[in-house]
Amino acid sequence: MTFTHKMYRRTALMVVLCTLALSKLALVAGVWAETPSEKSAETQREERKAYKLNLNERFLPEDRDHPLVPALQIAHDGVRYLDQHVRDYTCRLVARERINGRLKKYEFMLLKVRRPQTGDQMATVPFSVYIRFLGPKSLKGREILYVDGRNNGELLARNGGTGNLQDVTMSLVPRSPRAMSNYRYPLTEIGIRTMGERLLEIGYDSLQADRQRRECEVQIRNGAKVDGRSCRVIQVRFPVQRPELRFHLARVFVDEKLPLPLRYESYGWPAAEGQSPPLREEYTYLDLQLNPGLTDLDFQRDNPEYKFYERPAEDVAPAEARAGDASPAG
Repeated sequence: MTFTHKMYRRTALMVVLCTLALSKLALVAGVWAETPSEKSAETQREERKAYKLNLNERFLPEDRDHPLVPALQIAHDGVRYLDQHVRDYTCRLVARERINGRLKKYEFMLLKVRRPQTGDQMATVPFSVYIRFLGPKSLKGREILYVDGRNNGELLARNGGTGNLQDVTMSLVPRSPRAMSNYRYPLTEIGIRTMGERLLEIGYDSLQADRQRRECEVQIRNGAKVDGRSCRVIQVRFPVQRPELRFHLARVFVDEKLPLPLRYESYGWPAAEGQSPPLREEYTYLDLQLNPGLTDLDFQRDNPEYKFYERPAEDVAPAEARAGDASPAG
């Protein structure tokens, strides 16, 4: 469907009215902290580069026998496997988070993810993600499209849901308050690799906090199932609540055949003795398909399977020119 100039003017009011509805657009997976990190994006990128170092270089000599070390090795193997063997993947993501003390409903999403790639004989491929909400009913049909370095650095969002504004499409800055509302981290940090990175990040922080006390309890066992896949379960528990610790109990389910995390769940400390620990967040990746061969069309707004409204003709040239000038991030 192509808008005329007159029709475009008429939608202006609808776009303004949908701002509130779209304020909750942002997706995350693999997040451990109770609130979004205050570190800058550049700082986080530099810290994550450090996790690519040999794992042994991250420890002090006295850390070798700490109970967290085997768990960190498993997380490190998952990140390395993705970097070496996975170009793209599709999956379904089931996510649930506690925001401002309230546990949200489960959200169901279809994901297409293409990891950044560079090489001497190939053009740079930027990080790219497409998401379509499958549920709940209030979000069903919502679509998100983001390609690193394109669309002036903004994500494209179609509202979806059941209201009159379900077909409105607009661009949002991924880290803006509007896009981050009611979620923990921006869309640019979605995916299995990010979950592995955060396992390392929180693992190293926890080890440092527990270096002297050695209170951390770690269990690793086999025999669990996620979506029919046999998994190892890594359970980390801190029995005593301390300011420097981010969680009381966490479980990570790692595929036994491939070193990839498929599920993560985190709990806070009970409000009183004898009570169950409150769930903070959980993320489960289902129907994971590695290297299906996603193409540029999978991450274009004019894909015939997507329902993003086309831009008016007078807006196409400037927007495409900006996208062409942008340098995809590696």
